[in-house]
Amino acid sequence: MCRVAFALFVLAGQVASTKFPTVEVLSMTIAITERNDVTFNITEELQPIVLKEGATYKIKISFKVYNAIVSGLRLHCVTYKKGMTVDKESFMVGSYGPSISKIQEYETPINSARKGMLYRGSYMVKSTIIDDDKIVHARWIWYYDIKSTW
Repeated sequence: MCRVAFALFVLAGQVASTKFPTVEVLSMTIAITERNDVTFNITEELQPIVLKEGATYKIKISFKVYNAIVSGLRLHCVTYKKGMTVDKESFMVGSYGPSISKIQEYETPINSARKGMLYRGSYMVKSTIIDDDKIVHARWIWYYDIKSTW
């Protein structure tokens, strides 16, 4: 009896996640300490962000949770340079209950752009929002360039 109920719950969750998203990411903001914040709508094509080497920044995401409680929400960021993986980061966002009107926000810890001539260049970041049940709620790609000056 328990197995049948569990199977129905998982099936219902998969159907609901494809038709009606449980988590909808509204925007991503890069907060650079020495410049104005840059906000993106992740559904559009994103233009590269210019970071001065050694500059500190934070990533902020705004999202809404619909339909069900989401536990163990994480933000994964995998950074590539010229096709090779150079960094992997995973941030625990938390657990959230459904709320149609409330916009949730998460801010990563302060990070700094790499310094030195070898680190200058273009980077691609694949970001993913995933929960404990391994359901991918959002995926997007963004770019940044590390330069010696702004």
